[in-house]
Amino acid sequence: MKFHVKGMVYGSAIGLVALSLAGCGGARPVGQAGGKAVGVQVRTVRPVPVQAYATMPGTVVSANRVAVASRLMGYIRTMAVHVGEKVHAGQLLFRVDSTSVRARIRQAGAGLARAQANWSAAESTYRRFAPLVKTGAVSPQEFDRIRAAHRAARAGVAAARAGLSAARSQLSYAQVRAPVDGIVAVKLANVGDIAAPGRPILMLENPAHRQVRFTVTGATFARMRLGETVEVQGESAAPIEAVLERLVAAADPVTHTHLAKAGLMPGAPFDVGSYVTVRVPVGRTEAIVVPAAAVVLRAGLRGVFVVTGKSRAQFRMVRTGPAVPAGVIVLAGLAAGDRVVVHSTRPLANGDRIQVEAGR
Repeated sequence: MKFHVKGMVYGSAIGLVALSLAGCGGARPVGQAGGKAVGVQVRTVRPVPVQAYATMPGTVVSANRVAVASRLMGYIRTMAVHVGEKVHAGQLLFRVDSTSVRARIRQAGAGLARAQANWSAAESTYRRFAPLVKTGAVSPQEFDRIRAAHRAARAGVAAARAGLSAARSQLSYAQVRAPVDGIVAVKLANVGDIAAPGRPILMLENPAHRQVRFTVTGATFARMRLGETVEVQGESAAPIEAVLERLVAAADPVTHTHLAKAGLMPGAPFDVGSYVTVRVPVGRTEAIVVPAAAVVLRAGLRGVFVVTGKSRAQFRMVRTGPAVPAGVIVLAGLAAGDRVVVHSTRPLANGDRIQVEAGR
């Protein structure tokens, strides 16, 4: 959103507020200042060039997010972590029932035993008939069949051993461990649920590198460049800078917005999942800016005192924008040419008679 100065004055509402201000917080009656004018310093406001921003909501996410799934089908027997817990690479996360895997191991072991028995028989036959070929007691064709059976039995043993090794390796899959250091961000299943290959059970996030994820309009996207900075502000923390790390050129077909991600510096006071406000610089514009000291609170209302043609102080409600080096942007409530009180010798009340100090 660009800052546009709206030179509107809150008309009749100001008059009502002025009447109410007289009785709030011990303020003096309107227009009475003990017969003595209050010395003030004033400034005539004019539109000045300021940086314009587009403002949008964002969410802090981890740049490294890992979905952890089981490589086995089975019931989840135990869950060793909870959401928000820090985990280290190799740490046990959950266990899957291994009954079916153990059954496959036993089956593979039995298959290996059969293959070894076949190999033993084929080896014995081969050794017995090999010398007979030279004497002609066994024809070459028959010995070829014996030799082929011998080779097949040897290959069968190798295959059975590989099957047993594979079955045993699957047993380790029953204990699912963290692939990286991180924090358990999401738990998608509980003890008793069925785990299946490819179905995520936990989501781990590495908080070492955090990003702010937000979407922008096409006009704002056209002004953004990788490596540039944006401002990020939370509910209580002061604004900090973040560097644009990713800009998705393809717009969302429904919202027609573009995804952007800005990297946060280490130590930024935002946790993963925090809601923040992002301000993207989009050029220069003109706005009315007043010194921060000119903005005061009266009866819980934010405003400034302006000088009337009768040298009286008039409280005027304003709607303020963000702070800039020169002061505070006023979005509504003031117009070019208004004379704003920036300092007074004592607190002003609406209607006070004022004296502008020389040279101001």
